[in-house]
Amino acid sequence: MSALKILNLPLNQLTELPPEIGQLTSLQTLVLSYNQLTELPPEIGKLTSLQILSFVSNKLIKIYPEIVKLTSLKKLNFSHNQITKITPEIGKLTSLRELDLSYNQLTELPPEIVQLTSLKELNLNHNQLTELPPEIVQLTSLQTIEIQGNPLKKPPIELASQGIEKIRDYFRQKQEAGEDTLYEAKLIIVGEGGVGKTTLARRIKQQNCPLPQENESTKGIDIQQWYFPFEGIEKDFRVNIWDFGGQEIYHATHQFFLTKRSLYAVVADSRNESPKLPYWLEIVELLSNKSPVLLIKNKKGNRKVQINESALRGRFENIKEFLPINFADDHPNRHDELDNIINSLKYHIQTLDHIGTTLPKTWTQIRHKLEAILKEKQKNYISLNEYLAICQENGVNNQKDALQISQFLHDVGVILHFQDSLESPLYKTVILKPEWGTDAVYKVLDNPQVVENLGKFTTTDLANIWSDPEYGEMLPELLDLMRKFKLCYKLPNAENIYIAPQLLTKEPPNYEFSQTDSLNIKYEYEFLPKAIMIRFIVEMSNLIDEPNVWQTGVLLKRENTYAEVIESYNKRELNIKLNGDNKRGLLEIITNQLEEIHKSYNQLKVKTLIPCNCDKCKNQQKPYLHPLPVLKNFLTNNQDQVQCQNTGNMINILPLIGDTIGEKIFTNITTERNIPNPPQPPEIPPVVVNINNTGNDQPEANNNNKINWQSIAAIGGTIAAIATIAWTVYTYYNPSPKSNQQPSTPSQNSTPKP
Repeated sequence: MSALKILNLPLNQLTELPPEIGQLTSLQTLVLSYNQLTELPPEIGKLTSLQILSFVSNKLIKIYPEIVKLTSLKKLNFSHNQITKITPEIGKLTSLRELDLSYNQLTELPPEIVQLTSLKELNLNHNQLTELPPEIVQLTSLQTIEIQGNPLKKPPIELASQGIEKIRDYFRQKQEAGEDTLYEAKLIIVGEGGVGKTTLARRIKQQNCPLPQENESTKGIDIQQWYFPFEGIEKDFRVNIWDFGGQEIYHATHQFFLTKRSLYAVVADSRNESPKLPYWLEIVELLSNKSPVLLIKNKKGNRKVQINESALRGRFENIKEFLPINFADDHPNRHDELDNIINSLKYHIQTLDHIGTTLPKTWTQIRHKLEAILKEKQKNYISLNEYLAICQENGVNNQKDALQISQFLHDVGVILHFQDSLESPLYKTVILKPEWGTDAVYKVLDNPQVVENLGKFTTTDLANIWSDPEYGEMLPELLDLMRKFKLCYKLPNAENIYIAPQLLTKEPPNYEFSQTDSLNIKYEYEFLPKAIMIRFIVEMSNLIDEPNVWQTGVLLKRENTYAEVIESYNKRELNIKLNGDNKRGLLEIITNQLEEIHKSYNQLKVKTLIPCNCDKCKNQQKPYLHPLPVLKNFLTNNQDQVQCQNTGNMINILPLIGDTIGEKIFTNITTERNIPNPPQPPEIPPVVVNINNTGNDQPEANNNNKINWQSIAAIGGTIAAIATIAWTVYTYYNPSPKSNQQPSTPSQNSTPKP
């Protein structure tokens, strides 16, 4: 056994490794994933030939010094453990190319990590890192760094998540210009229209300001600044208050502005407290990655705000406090209640993860200059050339650095500068006042003529709507902004005619769609964001079978194939039916687009279902629907049949998939998304050992190197035949035995790889 080169022991219940493992001196690959290991024996340091070592999903709390003796290691995976610290000696692993430390409890990286001169891939997702060591820029071979899910301040997470080049630029600029510390945050106020959001925003700054008029409501977004002293620093803490219009027409832009770096105030009152409150809590959770929430209960008259606080706390762990208020001027406790809210806001804002983020000093200088132009010159936007000139005046001469600054300011909501298309008018424009852009957009959606025309408008209409001097010659830019926000699409085969789908009729038009031999698929949502269907219609506009489109549905056509996509909001469902010559081809386009939309939400929980193809279900109006993740798990566990829950019949899974959606689509829509914790391993018999001995196939005669077989048994159990075990391991890591299946591509936060 001294020639053993590969040892796979995943999915066992190993709690320790025997010292005899150190005798496997020819071992090149060792997989110990999905076990219960809490420590490693010193003898593991004798495996000096080891190139691949995987400890995914164990209970290790540190990287043991013995690991650094494995100087031949090229791939090391410690993801999904409980590691809090990395030994500085890790720098001795100079051959290491891939290092995965994701889903641990790391709070810092040792500077010695720069000695990993061969490192190309570094995964640090979902730890507790607040900063990266500046020395990381010395890892000149590093091509990929994953850093999502960390409370990173140095560099800011918005920047670091864009990759190693942006990180290098950040440290270089900070070294050249010095640094400034950010004491600033967003307070985002959301809730239904008329519940008191604007009153709260104004009275945070001035407690005795008058109540808004009855007909006064926020159109889109209103942004104000609030300053208060911050203990321990010389300058005031700055809060940007974003007051969101509550009307449903404004919900479509939430995806762009409900962000991290924010404290949320969700306002409910005694008239509108009921079914719509969970919507706001759900949408905040999805789009802001569970940022903290204060729930403001605005009592009107003598009616109490009826909220089941314990139930909401049980469902939404990011709710920090429930705070009562009565904004009526004659209410005796108004000032005390408002003081309590303001004190709570100050406390929770100061404890946000990003407070204390450091930026290159030139970045804050440029930002202050942009704000001065907005305030003093009343300019809502400037050209890209003007912006670059401002950067040069403040010591940033490199255009790449200047664009990095504007991208960061865009990401945190200070300005709008879209850089995804160099041909877009918006690339050449820096919008200094985001609400100026959103106000212009909603002037279109609120326009009586556009509403009367069910969302249809022309560029001539836009010229009339945006005729005020503040919009100048900005029609192309503002129209492009509407399209960036997915609020309209150009009508195919029509000159300068656009449709805003949220203003379409609510009633479906009359059209024919054959149910015979149709292909059906359903998405079930635990929570269905209101903007999903609108975004889908905009993204698929080139395939719409005009005029068959309405607010909650659309008929698509591609060559001789039709697809009916209908949202049932109250049921939290999206139903897709296809008919024609190439159903799977069109379904692939639809599912790919929906998957892209789903990924834009944080941990959106979606279940995909396909109809059973058993003899009875085939002819039924409501066949049993099989959840696709269940089918995938069965295949992963090497089980090729599943039971129809309507008839009890056993169905072959591969023909079921092939008859309905095909393997390629199956792979795409069962890819794991946004898994915050390691999944439980599947219930299959433990894989004991995988032997791939490229040396002598016969046991060695020399007993000096004899392996203790009882120890090997302790590691994994009885050794089975090589072919049987190899097949078991293969089927575990390769769910489908068909040779033409494409492997799924895991997302950033996907199931850990051994």
